[in-house]
Amino acid sequence: YNEAPQYAIQDEVKRLTVENNKQAKENQELKAEVNSLNEKVKNLEEKLNMLLKNK
Repeated sequence: YNEAPQYAIQDEVKRLTVENNKQAKENQELKAEVNSLNEKVKNLEEKLNMLLKNK
C-alpha cells in the first residue's frame, strides 16, 4: 500500500485534535445549558404543584 507522508498524518492528527477539543467545549456548554433548563423546569413544576394544591 501507499504510505502517507509523516507530516500529512501529523497535520491531520493536529486538525482532528483541534476539532475534537472544540466539540468537547461545545458539549460542555450544551450540557450546562441543559442542566440549567432542567432546573428551571423542576422549579416550574414545583410552583405548578403548589398552585394546584391551593385550589
